[in-house]
Amino acid sequence: MGRLGRLAVLAFCGLAVLLLSAAETEAQSPIPGVSLTCLQSAITLDVSPGASGEGSTICQVENTAIYEETIELDIIGTGDVDASISDQILVISGGGMEEVTITFEAPIRSPAEDSSWTLNATVTKVQLIPLNEQLQQKSELNLLVSIEQYLLLELSAPGFTIKVEPGEDFNITAKLRNTGNVKADVDFRISNGGELVAAGISCISVPAINGMAINAYADMVVIFCTVDSDIDESDEVVIKMHARAKGGGDEYLSEDVSVRISIEVEDEGGLGGLGSLTKDISKEDMQLLMYVGGGLLALLVILFVTVKISREKGAGGYEVWDDEEFDFEL
Repeated sequence: MGRLGRLAVLAFCGLAVLLLSAAETEAQSPIPGVSLTCLQSAITLDVSPGASGEGSTICQVENTAIYEETIELDIIGTGDVDASISDQILVISGGGMEEVTITFEAPIRSPAEDSSWTLNATVTKVQLIPLNEQLQQKSELNLLVSIEQYLLLELSAPGFTIKVEPGEDFNITAKLRNTGNVKADVDFRISNGGELVAAGISCISVPAINGMAINAYADMVVIFCTVDSDIDESDEVVIKMHARAKGGGDEYLSEDVSVRISIEVEDEGGLGGLGSLTKDISKEDMQLLMYVGGGLLALLVILFVTVKISREKGAGGYEVWDDEEFDFEL
């Protein structure tokens, strides 16, 4: 066998050893390479008040070659979400694997949305030898990040007492803000309807607000009420109401707010209905009546004195009276 033949045999043996070594290392390749796997490819973020607005997943970065590799990671995406990687540069031995944590964060109260992200891994070195861009091996993995929707309302009612009379209509105005992160259809409801009916008050709500935008504000009449006309005693009633929001298949009920109602019935007084007879008399007419009454009283006094004098005087003579004879009580 010539020299060339022996070289061929040696080369074949070397190749066989290399292939056998690759088989023993679970299909590791002499060619640079990297593989990516994430425990979760879909991540959700809770951005409601009091939440963190964060979500994360653990990803495995595997060196598929038989040589030590330097692998660089980056992540690219869109939307209002920020992303970070716990380690961006990894040095992994042949056939080895490392784990990194990918963390996503969105501001609290961010609008609900989905965004797509791509995790990229690039082999930049084999052993200590840098690879030019044409020889660099890359791998990528797609991730879906969703900002969860939530419904939330801020509802407030007047703090003062509404004064009404029997047979009177009145309205309740409330202030409302959509503090959720999706558009919502909102309506208003009475929470203690049975109590109101027993007290002689009937109420209906205004039609729903459709498609109330995120952070939208409304200051509006939300309830129309009527007081029964046959109520004969004054009373105080508390109306409790709440708002309901629907959006994106979810439903939310606000906490109750209270409005105090004072039903005032006119007091007829204790003089046989005199109060009801005089309640419609104007101030000027009342003063005139007082003047007339005062004049009548003075006339009665004069008449009384005249009668008393006539009785003391007798048939025509004049007598002198002392002061005690005028000591009488009216």
